[in-house]
Amino acid sequence: MSETAATVVKLIAALTSTKAAIKYISIGVFVVVSWKFIGSKVGGYGVPDDNIKIIIPLIGIGLGTIFSSILIYIGELFYTAIIAHVNEIKNKKEKAKQEQLDSQKQSLARKEFIETYKHSFNHLNASQRETLRNLLTSDVNINFEFLEDTALLKNGYVEKISLISNKTYLSRLNPLLKEATEQIWQEEIERHVDEYFYKDTREKRIILKLLESGEDYDNCKINIDVKNVLLAYQCIKFVVEDGEDCFLYFPHWRYCEEFKRRTGKEYQEEVFIKKDRFRLES
Repeated sequence: MSETAATVVKLIAALTSTKAAIKYISIGVFVVVSWKFIGSKVGGYGVPDDNIKIIIPLIGIGLGTIFSSILIYIGELFYTAIIAHVNEIKNKKEKAKQEQLDSQKQSLARKEFIETYKHSFNHLNASQRETLRNLLTSDVNINFEFLEDTALLKNGYVEKISLISNKTYLSRLNPLLKEATEQIWQEEIERHVDEYFYKDTREKRIILKLLESGEDYDNCKINIDVKNVLLAYQCIKFVVEDGEDCFLYFPHWRYCEEFKRRTGKEYQEEVFIKKDRFRLES
């Protein structure tokens, strides 16, 4: 094998990377360029031909090495920027996918929580239901010394805002449950009013007349047992106080509004009627 062929074989064996290939190509190109554009000019300076054969390759090798280093550096910068951009896009996609999964999990958890609340609501006692309904309109002070209120807190139905004193906290309804509480309450009101209107009777019409705004029944006698008529219904209440004063009222203004919506008439939330106008059972 000739010396040139052996050199080529050694160079090929040394090509273990792209960087090495770029370096060899750059050196080769600059050696050729150096012979073409520098070789003839160096001889004009009186440099011996033998030295020129050494100087020109050295110049070509040096320039080629410098150029290849610059080229490799720029290439690495571009490569790093491209990889960073690709990774950024990949990370954004993965993050968006994870956020979507987390959002779906949270949404499912919220739905399950709300459904559990709806299912449990009617199993709560009257005091607990009243507390939750009061929280619809404003934050209230709750004493968590009582187990029934502590249960609302542990279930996540109410949230503490700030300590007032000892175990009493200003509290609010869990925002996730506001719509469900409104819905449950409205459905209950509609059901109670449906029960009242299910069978039309003279007695029930008289009771509504007594509640109508602007109606004057101060002097007329009412020959019905109001207390007994209303025992079966939750939408209108009747109480006798101090053995004399009688009050006919809606247990909440929402009931009054529902009756207005059903009948198109205006009603008072509460009316006072003298006891001696009624036939009452003891």
